[in-house]
Amino acid sequence: AGRWSSTLAATSSETCTGCVAGRFSGTEGLSLPTSCSQCEPLTYTAAAGSSVCVKCEAGKVIDAAQTGCDTCAAGTWSASGDAACTDCPYGRFGVNEAGTSQESACQACPRGKAGGSTGAQSEDWCIDCLPGFHAPDEGMRSCSICLPGKFQAANGTSECVSCDAGKYSTATGATRAAACKDCMAGTYSSEGSF
Repeated sequence: AGRWSSTLAATSSETCTGCVAGRFSGTEGLSLPTSCSQCEPLTYTAAAGSSVCVKCEAGKVIDAAQTGCDTCAAGTWSASGDAACTDCPYGRFGVNEAGTSQESACQACPRGKAGGSTGAQSEDWCIDCLPGFHAPDEGMRSCSICLPGKFQAANGTSECVSCDAGKYSTATGATRAAACKDCMAGTYSSEGSF
């Protein structure tokens, strides 16, 4: 199997020629090279004379000639037999090649940062949240704006700071404590009021 010969009355297998890489045959007694079949989509044979085609292992995808597998680049991953490598999603990045699943290949951007692009290849692609914003969870696509009654003056934070009791703010995305105003006489507020 995996070989053919046009020699009549052959007395040894030395006259047989292997099916070329990318083609196979599971049948014996073939007499023409065209008897070798093309591998099914997403399968390959790496060597001549193959009797079966196989799928690429996870972390790799089939090459154009169907004679081998290409390794997925950093920032991407694939399951066994996938047609193409898949980018790490927003809020995640991949630093290693040949990722075998999204969970193993793509790490979450840390709290205080967000990842606004797919296929990110390092944590450097995770951007610090600007003042007035925060990222309370890992793996966020974008930073969340500070709500009224809160502010944030620093870059790269995971939470906004509440206005002190007796102060309030109606501003969203406040970047300074000065956004928190004193309550007027005869009124009061608890921490973080708006």
